[in-house]
Amino acid sequence: MGGGDWPILIDFERLTGKRSFRSVLSSHLTGEDALRVLRRSDEDIERSWVAMTRRVFGEGVPEPVFFEVPRWEDNELQGGAYSNWGAGFSEEHFNLMGQAMSGGRVQFAGEHNSKDYSGFVHGGYLSGVAAANNVLQ
Repeated sequence: MGGGDWPILIDFERLTGKRSFRSVLSSHLTGEDALRVLRRSDEDIERSWVAMTRRVFGEGVPEPVFFEVPRWEDNELQGGAYSNWGAGFSEEHFNLMGQAMSGGRVQFAGEHNSKDYSGFVHGGYLSGVAAANNVLQ
């Protein structure tokens, strides 16, 4: 497998600017790429991913402390799905969807509330951090 099997590689320290995320990397696959890769064992996927990170970052990349292949497509409640803004969805709709309620005590967070990273786990994380900061203010 080449780097093309991993089109999105996210360095969480670089994304968030926080050293607490040092050495946290994530990749995302969608569509046919995901289905093709997920036919393989978790161990084979991990070996391939580590080889790719070593090609990108150098041979000094250590073995992962934790590696997860979530296989959401097998979860009957998720079916591999994530939110997607449909045709006609406007910025006004987006702003209304994330609007706080009850004087700011009820906040909405999730990947669907991330303008820049909708559909991605880190979008949910960043949206959650923003909502928590809103509650604390």
